Amino acid sequence: MQVSNTMKRTVISTSPQTTVLEAAKLLIQKRIGTLPVVDSNGKLIGMLTIDDILDVFIPNYFGLMENLSFVHDFGALEDFLPKDVSEIANVAVETLMEPPVSIEESESIFRAATKLFRHDLKDLPIVDSQGKLVGLASHVDVGIAFLQKWVEIQGFS
Repeated sequence: MQVSNTMKRTVISTSPQTTVLEAAKLLIQKRIGTLPVVDSNGKLIGMLTIDDILDVFIPNYFGLMENLSFVHDFGALEDFLPKDVSEIANVAVETLMEPPVSIEESESIFRAATKLFRHDLKDLPIVDSQGKLVGLASHVDVGIAFLQKWVEIQGFS
């Protein structure tokens, strides 16, 4: 089965000149976690995730404290969250974006699953043979395709 059979064809993307604040607002408005970055020709040139933006605003101590389940209230730590983020808010996303990991629309869902797993991605951009963004396959999309095939093979469909 080709990944083009499981991908979403309507993809919200942005340009490299979009500011971090505009990208954050787009993620909030569309309730998405992955924002492909495309050039003026629609070619995929980068990826920005909600985690990329959160890493800028949320201090690193959350990673250090994940095993401190005995702490009842972290309220006092909120005082350490940055108050003025206007400097980073106006930076272009091209400074935060990661190099894109993608596959072509003609490739299999097995290849998509491998890329998702190997690169620890939630969403995988799908491109045409010229590198233009044509879709997005989430780990749920790919997982559902596998489950559907398994159910069919078992004769439960």
